[in-house]
Amino acid sequence: MIYYANCKINLGLSVTGPRPDGFHNIESLLYPVPWNDIVEVVPKKKFLFSTSGLKIDIEDKENLCVKAYQLIKNEYDIPPVHIHLHKIVPFGTGLGGGSSDAVAVVKLLNELFSLEIDKAEMKTLVSRIGSDCTFFVENEPVMVKGRGELMEKTDVDLSGYFLVIAIPGIHISTKEAYENLDRYGRAGEVEKALKNDMRHWRNSLKNSFEAYAFSRYPELKEVKETLYDWGAFYASMTGSGSAVYGIFDKTPAGDKMQNAEIKILKL
Repeated sequence: MIYYANCKINLGLSVTGPRPDGFHNIESLLYPVPWNDIVEVVPKKKFLFSTSGLKIDIEDKENLCVKAYQLIKNEYDIPPVHIHLHKIVPFGTGLGGGSSDAVAVVKLLNELFSLEIDKAEMKTLVSRIGSDCTFFVENEPVMVKGRGELMEKTDVDLSGYFLVIAIPGIHISTKEAYENLDRYGRAGEVEKALKNDMRHWRNSLKNSFEAYAFSRYPELKEVKETLYDWGAFYASMTGSGSAVYGIFDKTPAGDKMQNAEIKILKL
């Protein structure tokens, strides 16, 4: 069985403060993007995990696909499977590809073994794998709060617009990003900004992680400025980085970038 696991972008991301559990409260709008990894799960006498495509710079046992299988095995005592991940969405870029892959595994196991896990239970389960995972169960635009597990539907619609995702050769770990935050955002500022016309997002819709990322890696700021030069009406780093995207009314003016590989998509 095969699943095409899409990624996401963050429209605004405000880290509003630390939590007693050691995590941070955030506010962001998560938007699904049609750029997919491919996940296959088939029954096997012994558990096996394999990959192809782009390099994944972690040990197999740390891969969220493996963690997803172990979670479901512990809860439902399922038999062994072979999971194959063909990686297309770049690893460690803030696009949520790993979280999406993990949810794909859970969905495939649910179908393969007729586990009858409903969406509510699936969200509870996958939240134990990672904060972004809950989003990929429904895979629809949502406003997220708390650790990212509190979701509210939104009417923000980017259908028909063009998206350019720029992938610099830089990896920013989530730990590094949080450790270097220079300030916390205010609760409600992302929601307020999103109520503005999209053409005003440039001046109001911010990502808390950009200040550190752009000072540490100036080429990321250059990538964002290039996207505006190409005609984007909004550009931002997604997640804690390092991917930077631009949203366009029409096909962008450029198709090659000095500091990054690019992917052009129609939403």
